[in-house]
Amino acid sequence: MSIVSHGCHTSGPCRHGPLSTVVYVCDTNTAAAQEHAARCRNYATTRAWPVVSTVIESTPDQPLDQRAGWQEVSGMLRTEPNGAGADVILVWSPACLADGRSGDFTLLRSAFRARDLVLLAYDVPREPQSTFQQ
Repeated sequence: MSIVSHGCHTSGPCRHGPLSTVVYVCDTNTAAAQEHAARCRNYATTRAWPVVSTVIESTPDQPLDQRAGWQEVSGMLRTEPNGAGADVILVWSPACLADGRSGDFTLLRSAFRARDLVLLAYDVPREPQSTFQQ
């Protein structure tokens, strides 16, 4: 089981246990959105992060703060250091939240981190693995 300690080495309160997770997918293609959500849920469960909710929305062109699904997800987040609520929002792609601008997603992740919360994107480009050559 993936157990994480939050804030134990910082000035914040110390939290232990699995990371409760909300999956958020925004895609105009319903079938693709369902597939993306399933992959995100699988990613979370393989890390023993309980998925408390999955929110699928079809309005990627709408500003993030005006999306009903994003407002629902935001309301599920832990608001107090040792309070109830989700610790992680797992999205399919950074573009789901930031209209494809990588700087926007990075800023949003920083805002989450400042609240001892986690924002992750499943489908992010991975750096190529280096291979050892003799």
